[in-house]
Amino acid sequence: MPIAEESSPRRIGPAVLALWAACGFLAAVAVSVATELYFAHERNLETMERFGQQTVDGLAVLAAESMLRRDRIRLGLLATHLIEREKLRSVEIYASDGAPLVVEGSPRTGAPGYTQHAAIEDTAAGRVRITLDPGRLRAPTETLLARSAGFLAAGLLLVVGGAYFFAAPRRRDRFASSPSAGADDDADEAEGGGEFVVVASVFPRRAAETEGGAEAVARAVSIAERVANLYAGEAAPWRQAGVALTFRATPSQDRAFDVVCAALLLGRLLSEPQGGAHTAFRMGLDLAAGEAPRVEAVAVMASLAPNGGLVVGRAAYAAVADAERLSIETLDNPAYEALAGDAVPQGVVTGTDAEHEALIAHQADLVRH
Repeated sequence: MPIAEESSPRRIGPAVLALWAACGFLAAVAVSVATELYFAHERNLETMERFGQQTVDGLAVLAAESMLRRDRIRLGLLATHLIEREKLRSVEIYASDGAPLVVEGSPRTGAPGYTQHAAIEDTAAGRVRITLDPGRLRAPTETLLARSAGFLAAGLLLVVGGAYFFAAPRRRDRFASSPSAGADDDADEAEGGGEFVVVASVFPRRAAETEGGAEAVARAVSIAERVANLYAGEAAPWRQAGVALTFRATPSQDRAFDVVCAALLLGRLLSEPQGGAHTAFRMGLDLAAGEAPRVEAVAVMASLAPNGGLVVGRAAYAAVADAERLSIETLDNPAYEALAGDAVPQGVVTGTDAEHEALIAHQADLVRH
């Protein structure tokens, strides 16, 4: 099996990222609400203090004359009027000797209370005391949250949907490019996705028309199907003269290198004699971007390879991460100039590092059996 897929970085799924975004959004909302409640409480205390002091001061002025006359009827009407404001829990009016004149409401509640002495000029009339109802003075936070529920739900959906869309797989693949002539242009092409194409064809082509050549092509197709299975690709006969393999490009940075290994494995198996006869195959590999695979162009490029050799195109080579793992030789064939615009050869791949050579040898044993 290809070892590249094991080393590819794990991608955070869109559902997981959306869940994290939802948790972050809810946490932010919770902090915002807690902050608003704290400052609302502070503002509420200031409002109660100001309201309570103003109310008790006004009551002391209005009740002073009636307190001197001990006019309980007038004082009762005044106390009832204040209670009906729905912000007071109790109103207490006492004479100068401490005798209660009017007590309205529930004074023993532990609610905030305010006391003021009443007097006319220098004559003490007594004292008044009020207690407030904090619940009726509290900011309507619950009402505010209820009215904001729709906006909070819309914000949650927007954040979760945006995170899911951001993490969803895109229809593009990214590859690390290696320094080479024209690599920048070909790396841009590689980022567009597409598929890798490998063509192994009999050379010369007329050799495929012989009985031995036809048997070699049939054997090549069978071998290519097993190689394609190992590397998640597909294989099909090509013009009765060879076989074409296609490998869908993936986000894995090692996908291009895996395809090169697949081509080297195929070349190793095809180079082995069968029944005492040997048919030469030449191979080409390139990255085909867009909808239409460039099988014909890769086949033409393969014809430039030495017998049993593998020519890699510039676009595919630019997509190989850590290209120093490959041994590559310059293609010394002036005919490659005619391929510009279709498939431009980078060079002839002669092998890879020791670790992957051992892996290819092991895979060759698996395919043979």
